[in-house]
Amino acid sequence: MRFIWRLVLGAWGFCGWAAAEGPYIVHVSDTAPDYTMAICGGGFDPAAVQVVVHVPGTVVKQRDELPKRVADLARQYDGKPTPAPAEPPKTQTHVIKPLHVTPRTVFAKLPPAHPYPPGYVAIVWLKDGGRLSNPFVVNQPRAWFLLKPTSRPGELNRLGGANLVGDRYVPRYVFLRLKGGPPVQLPQVARHHEDGVSENFCIQFRVPPDLAPGDYEVFAHSNSGNEYGFTQPLPLKVTTEPSFPEKLYVATEHGVKGDSFTDNHDALQQVIDRAGEDGGGIVFLPPGAYRVDDTLQMRAHVILRGAGRDCTTLFFGGAPHQKKRFYWFISAREVHHTGIEDVTIRLSPPMTLAVSYYDRGQPSYDTHLLRCRFVDGSVAVNYNIRMEIGHCLFEGGRFHAHTLRQAWIHDNDLTVGRLQGNAFVLWGAENCTLEHNRVHGSNRGFVWQIHGLLGHYHNLIDANVVESARFGGNAGETYLFEGAGFQWFGKPDEVRPDGFTARGVGWKPDALKNSFAVVTHGRGLGQYVRIAANTDSQVTLVEPWRVRPTGDVRVSVLRGVVENAITNNRHVDCDNSMMFYGAGILNNRICRNRAENTLGISVWSMGEAEKGVLAPDYFNVFDGNVLEDGGSFWLTRLGDIKQGVGVRNLNNVFRDHFVADVRRKRENQYTNVWEQTKHGMYRPIQSAFWLDIGRSYESDRTQTPIWLDTLIERNYITRCDWGIELRKIAGGALLHANTFFDVKLPIIDQGAGNVAIGNRIEQPVFENPPPWAELDRATESKERAK
Repeated sequence: MRFIWRLVLGAWGFCGWAAAEGPYIVHVSDTAPDYTMAICGGGFDPAAVQVVVHVPGTVVKQRDELPKRVADLARQYDGKPTPAPAEPPKTQTHVIKPLHVTPRTVFAKLPPAHPYPPGYVAIVWLKDGGRLSNPFVVNQPRAWFLLKPTSRPGELNRLGGANLVGDRYVPRYVFLRLKGGPPVQLPQVARHHEDGVSENFCIQFRVPPDLAPGDYEVFAHSNSGNEYGFTQPLPLKVTTEPSFPEKLYVATEHGVKGDSFTDNHDALQQVIDRAGEDGGGIVFLPPGAYRVDDTLQMRAHVILRGAGRDCTTLFFGGAPHQKKRFYWFISAREVHHTGIEDVTIRLSPPMTLAVSYYDRGQPSYDTHLLRCRFVDGSVAVNYNIRMEIGHCLFEGGRFHAHTLRQAWIHDNDLTVGRLQGNAFVLWGAENCTLEHNRVHGSNRGFVWQIHGLLGHYHNLIDANVVESARFGGNAGETYLFEGAGFQWFGKPDEVRPDGFTARGVGWKPDALKNSFAVVTHGRGLGQYVRIAANTDSQVTLVEPWRVRPTGDVRVSVLRGVVENAITNNRHVDCDNSMMFYGAGILNNRICRNRAENTLGISVWSMGEAEKGVLAPDYFNVFDGNVLEDGGSFWLTRLGDIKQGVGVRNLNNVFRDHFVADVRRKRENQYTNVWEQTKHGMYRPIQSAFWLDIGRSYESDRTQTPIWLDTLIERNYITRCDWGIELRKIAGGALLHANTFFDVKLPIIDQGAGNVAIGNRIEQPVFENPPPWAELDRATESKERAK
């Protein structure tokens, strides 16, 4: 039986391993002690492989020694990661028998916390007889960005990243140093109270008030892992210069009138121009209603500031039929270092944009919108770096950004009205923080598409609320991640240690820069590395492959949704929760989000064999989310149901969720979550976890799995018709230590090679389930017209 199982998996595994090459590791999912690791690799014998785990650093009884130990290590730390040893040390090392093995993945439990700290850093090897794989560091802290790359003495700042909490009972360590100088430990400042989740992705600190200007670097230690517990240093520029000149220009002293009758365009433009010519300053609008009949042009280093959004109003007073030069009210185009604060901007046709940012495809730097209200007017951003939007109200207008880098969007309230569009649209974001925003009463909540210069990479999306995102039918998502920015898929002619060559493709130079190259077939399956540059036929990566791909290799190039943290968000009374729709999601963390009276989280993995399109979804960790009153996990596919393009879905982890009340005929279940049966009827999702294509297999009775080696662990499922439903789309999955209470059918498995271990059923189930609970997709009618 084991031999047959290995043959079946090898037929659809595309793993390309050869035992003679020895075992190797591509990726290990970050996890917690006593939870399961998904170790992606190859070159091992599934019947003989073992896992070796070494836990470096101090144990619990040595906590008192940590401050001195970390301080000594910080003085020795040169900013370069310490290479892991080729062989396991003799002490604090464990040899573990796997729970489940496929040709691509070894599932094994991380040793329990005691005597080690919770969230400890570990080093993992695969052992196959006398052969060892390359080492892989698990739970290693990573630094993504600083909230403010330029800071002033005494300011709050943050380091964003992942795995920043090693031992939650011991303070973390943040260090600052002049380049080449000794490190100075900085005190932490609490960002959230009673929150142990998002702090894993963020450390807030205060820059010392007496710090001299200069070029510094900031790094952190997660208090676990000794020399493996450091993040890479991030540059910080400290300056004492104000962010904007503080010279004040009172607009009413220069002919501007807030009487709601006078057209102030010319007078206000003259004040803005004068401030810009003088090197910048603050143009202040006292309380009043200021009519402006044409576009205002901002100048560099100028802030337009009112007396408060309830006191100062700028409004468009031009005739609707009059042809205007532009359709934006305030232009911040082709200028940098601008700000708008404490005003209400009220528009009417033909003015549709309240503020427009554009610089002929080049980025605009250091802009902000603070404490403003935008009524019936949108904010449009082309490409901005270091932008802040905070405490603003969007009423009838939306926020749309083409590309953002290093943005901080916080404490905003957005609504455009049902059937009036999407309140927040972002086409590309990197190193951005979105927190404490509220979107309500709109078609959707936050729409993340990839049409910009970047994908979505290294962003923290935390503590936002979406309410009443209702559209009906196929919309109403709270977070819609749509499209992967797909660039190319194919077989390289040559794979180099730092890239690959594909002759005759004809790429434009650097057209693939900042995209990701993903190995989807062959040795090294699962690796993804960012692209530094490309010629018409050669791609160069920012770092070498961890395991050099060989054999029958396929590579997909896409911008993708890569290494983001989506935490603590709340979704109330919406049609759908998060939808990842052909988005190319790679190694993201989706943690402790809550959906109430809202359909659940869905992942649609994209592949089109005939078109040569593949947007892989690998290594994502969904952790501790709450889905109740109708929400569930729908794990499906987009495109065709063939595997000819390679592996489209691999090693996604679903753990510690609470899923409740997934039953038939919920009032908020629309047609997108129903499927056609052989009787021409539709049935809603009834399972807490539903792995299926949503349509019939009649067109391909030999369907092989698409969702490979999924880990579903320690979830609590209650008051659902069905528990975990694995149809033919699922293969190699491990269902481990889940609890089912009041679930009629806890596990349905029609896939290939799925394993259930240690699950607990707390209430008797039907011995003879009713016919509607045993639908056979192979006998259903043909797929509905696409």
